[in-house]
Amino acid sequence: EVFKDVTASMQCAMVESATNREWMRLVGRDHDVYWWTTKDDEKAELMLDREYDPGDLFPSEEWVKDLFEPVRLALFDDPLRPIPILMPDNALPETAGVAYLVASHPKEGGTWKEIYVYRHFKCVHIYNVHSYGRRWYRSLWFTTDVRFTLRELTPCTGSRCRNPPM
Repeated sequence: EVFKDVTASMQCAMVESATNREWMRLVGRDHDVYWWTTKDDEKAELMLDREYDPGDLFPSEEWVKDLFEPVRLALFDDPLRPIPILMPDNALPETAGVAYLVASHPKEGGTWKEIYVYRHFKCVHIYNVHSYGRRWYRSLWFTTDVRFTLRELTPCTGSRCRNPPM
């Protein structure tokens, strides 16, 4: 635990005050606190324009459909709240091993999830895209195979009635 006695009062000294952030140093402790004073409403910019349609892929992209379609149907197929999934305008090369797609937030727009489809590993990774301190970070949200992640996700221990996609 960083602070042993949470009931004790602490003092801080202001190191810097900027438009969106305050930087404070805790007196007598070896810690600094960065406080973001304004909410970051900016959305990650969408760089892709072609909407993903499993029936309208280039011949070099058929493998994407085989790997991603079960995941899309399980996680992103909501008729009441359609989730647009975008991919690059140009066709993937025949030798491509990774496809990059983006799911746009249904209400707020912008990049919401980044999707990587790996041809040779036969797996899909989906990352949440979130902002912290005006920088974009990705955190693994879903994968079809934890063996190919840097940190495995905890498997669901609830009802196993529903089979995972793929």
